[in-house]
Amino acid sequence: MYNSGFPGQDMNNILRQYYLMMTDYFYLKTQISIMSMTREITQEEIMKLFGSFHVVYNHNSNLPKELNAYIDRINVNDDLSCLLLLN
Repeated sequence: MYNSGFPGQDMNNILRQYYLMMTDYFYLKTQISIMSMTREITQEEIMKLFGSFHVVYNHNSNLPKELNAYIDRINVNDDLSCLLLLN
């Protein structure tokens, strides 16, 4: 999903790109935690989770726009708050 090209060509949005990466990380981490609450999950199930996430995220042109709109509503354009997760 990500490569060594982070944060992309637009350095003005580096915090937003990082914020989106953290959102993806915590979403996937939560999904794995929920799946493993009642039983042990397999590597195949985790790979399917990442695959379906990739398909939905990269093949839905509205999703990045909607995520950015939600982030703006929550943080009022304050992307610095995502840096608090580094601690």
